[in-house]
Amino acid sequence: MAFTKKPLTAAVALALFTLCTLAAPAISFAQTDSATTEAAKKAAEAKRKAEEEKQKIDTVTVTGIRGSLQKSIDVKRDADTNV
Repeated sequence: MAFTKKPLTAAVALALFTLCTLAAPAISFAQTDSATTEAAKKAAEAKRKAEEEKQKIDTVTVTGIRGSLQKSIDVKRDADTNV
């Protein structure tokens, strides 16, 4: 099935394209400076907090069977005699 261009279809497509092209800059310039600066400040603060979280060193304490095995391996590794 082949698509044939009709004048009405072309006119509607041209009208929609023109409307979208002309409306897009108006929408993007409708933002105020305070809104963009607030968003930039929030983004910078979130980035700073994320970097601080990366710098924090967390320790994990393993308990249970795995912790017991790790502890016994450490004792045997550090021992001067057979344990």
